[in-house]
Amino acid sequence: MFDGLTAIGVDETSYRKGRTYITVVVDHKRKRVVWAHDGYGKEVLDLFFRQLTDEQRASIKAVTGDGAKWIGASVKEHLPNAERVLDSFHIVSWMTDTLDQVRKRLWNQARRGNDKTATETMKGLKYAVPQEPR
Repeated sequence: MFDGLTAIGVDETSYRKGRTYITVVVDHKRKRVVWAHDGYGKEVLDLFFRQLTDEQRASIKAVTGDGAKWIGASVKEHLPNAERVLDSFHIVSWMTDTLDQVRKRLWNQARRGNDKTATETMKGLKYAVPQEPR
Protein backbone atom coordinates (compact mmCIF):
# COMPACT_ATOMS: atom_id res chain seq x y z
CA MET A 1 0.00 0.00 0.00
CA PHE A 2 2.82 2.42 0.82
CA ASP A 3 5.19 1.47 -2.03
CA GLY A 4 5.37 3.98 -4.85
CA LEU A 5 4.09 6.98 -2.91
CA THR A 6 5.45 10.15 -4.50
CA ALA A 7 2.80 12.75 -3.69
CA ILE A 8 0.45 12.51 -0.75
CA GLY A 9 -2.31 14.66 0.66
CA VAL A 10 -3.06 15.05 4.36
CA ASP A 11 -6.27 16.36 5.86
CA GLU A 12 -8.32 16.00 8.98
CA THR A 13 -12.06 16.06 9.19
CA SER A 14 -14.58 15.98 11.96
CA TYR A 15 -17.65 13.82 12.25
CA ARG A 16 -20.26 13.18 14.92
CA LYS A 17 -21.25 16.84 15.05
CA GLY A 18 -17.64 18.05 15.08
CA ARG A 19 -16.61 16.20 18.21
CA THR A 20 -14.57 13.39 16.69
CA TYR A 21 -11.72 13.81 14.23
CA ILE A 22 -9.99 11.54 11.75
CA THR A 23 -6.76 12.16 9.83
CA VAL A 24 -6.62 10.85 6.27
CA VAL A 25 -3.63 10.40 3.94
CA VAL A 26 -4.28 10.01 0.22
CA ASP A 27 -2.03 8.92 -2.62
CA HIS A 28 -2.43 11.60 -5.30
CA LYS A 29 -1.00 9.41 -8.05
CA ARG A 30 -3.35 6.46 -7.50
CA LYS A 31 -6.19 8.66 -6.21
CA ARG A 32 -7.00 6.59 -3.15
CA VAL A 33 -6.84 6.68 0.61
CA VAL A 34 -3.75 4.90 1.91
CA TRP A 35 -4.11 5.55 5.64
CA ALA A 36 -6.59 6.91 8.17
CA HIS A 37 -6.47 7.22 11.94
CA ASP A 38 -8.65 8.63 14.69
CA GLY A 39 -7.61 12.07 15.92
CA TYR A 40 -5.47 14.76 14.38
CA GLY A 41 -2.24 16.57 15.06
CA LYS A 42 1.46 15.97 14.70
CA GLU A 43 1.43 12.88 16.92
CA VAL A 44 -1.21 11.22 14.73
CA LEU A 45 0.56 12.02 11.44
CA ASP A 46 3.84 10.86 12.96
CA LEU A 47 2.20 7.41 13.37
CA PHE A 48 1.75 7.25 9.59
CA PHE A 49 5.31 8.25 8.80
CA ARG A 50 6.72 5.75 11.33
CA GLN A 51 4.97 2.93 9.43
CA LEU A 52 6.97 3.74 6.29
CA THR A 53 10.38 2.33 5.50
CA ASP A 54 13.26 4.71 4.83
CA GLU A 55 12.86 4.00 1.09
CA GLN A 56 9.12 4.71 1.17
CA ARG A 57 9.67 8.01 3.00
CA ALA A 58 12.43 8.99 0.55
CA SER A 59 10.13 8.41 -2.44
CA ILE A 60 7.62 11.04 -1.25
CA LYS A 61 8.47 14.32 -2.95
CA ALA A 62 5.35 16.39 -2.25
CA VAL A 63 2.82 16.66 0.57
CA THR A 64 -0.36 18.69 0.13
CA GLY A 65 -2.62 19.89 2.89
CA ASP A 66 -4.06 22.93 4.57
CA GLY A 67 -1.90 25.40 6.47
CA ALA A 68 -1.93 23.45 9.74
CA LYS A 69 1.42 23.83 11.48
CA TRP A 70 1.28 20.25 12.73
CA ILE A 71 1.34 18.93 9.15
CA GLY A 72 4.37 21.06 8.34
CA ALA A 73 6.18 20.02 11.53
CA SER A 74 5.61 16.33 10.89
CA VAL A 75 6.62 16.57 7.22
CA LYS A 76 9.77 18.52 8.14
CA GLU A 77 10.75 15.86 10.66
CA HIS A 78 10.02 12.76 8.58
CA LEU A 79 10.39 14.01 4.98
CA PRO A 80 13.01 16.77 5.10
CA ASN A 81 13.44 16.75 1.30
CA ALA A 82 9.73 16.80 0.39
CA GLU A 83 7.92 19.92 -0.83
CA ARG A 84 5.11 21.11 1.46
CA VAL A 85 2.30 22.39 -0.79
CA LEU A 86 -0.88 24.18 0.26
CA ASP A 87 -3.82 22.52 -1.45
CA SER A 88 -5.90 24.48 -3.94
CA PHE A 89 -9.19 23.89 -2.08
CA HIS A 90 -7.94 25.76 0.99
CA ILE A 91 -6.25 28.50 -1.03
CA VAL A 92 -9.48 29.22 -2.93
CA SER A 93 -11.45 29.11 0.32
CA TRP A 94 -9.07 31.56 2.06
CA MET A 95 -9.09 33.92 -0.92
CA THR A 96 -12.88 33.83 -1.17
CA ASP A 97 -13.20 34.60 2.55
CA THR A 98 -10.70 37.46 2.27
CA LEU A 99 -12.45 38.97 -0.76
CA ASP A 100 -15.78 38.73 1.04
CA GLN A 101 -14.33 40.57 4.07
CA VAL A 102 -13.05 43.35 1.79
CA ARG A 103 -16.40 43.52 -0.01
CA LYS A 104 -18.27 43.83 3.30
CA ARG A 105 -15.90 46.55 4.54
CA LEU A 106 -16.25 48.58 1.33
CA TRP A 107 -20.03 48.12 1.28
CA ASN A 108 -20.28 49.33 4.91
CA GLN A 109 -18.08 52.35 4.12
CA ALA A 110 -20.25 53.23 1.13
CA ARG A 111 -23.44 52.73 3.15
CA ARG A 112 -22.19 54.92 6.01
CA GLY A 113 -21.21 57.58 3.46
CA ASN A 114 -24.66 57.43 1.84
CA ASP A 115 -23.06 56.44 -1.48
CA LYS A 116 -26.11 54.81 -3.03
CA THR A 117 -24.40 54.16 -6.38
CA ALA A 118 -21.59 52.20 -4.71
CA THR A 119 -23.90 50.25 -2.39
CA GLU A 120 -26.18 49.27 -5.29
CA THR A 121 -23.17 48.30 -7.43
CA MET A 122 -21.74 46.10 -4.67
CA LYS A 123 -25.07 44.55 -3.74
CA GLY A 124 -24.97 40.89 -4.65
CA LEU A 125 -21.31 40.85 -5.67
CA LYS A 126 -20.60 38.09 -3.18
CA TYR A 127 -22.10 35.56 -5.55
CA ALA A 128 -20.93 37.07 -8.81
CA VAL A 129 -18.34 34.96 -10.57
CA PRO A 130 -16.52 36.76 -13.38
CA GLN A 131 -16.56 34.93 -16.69
CA GLU A 132 -13.49 34.73 -18.89
CA PRO A 133 -13.98 36.15 -22.37
CA ARG A 134 -14.35 33.51 -25.06
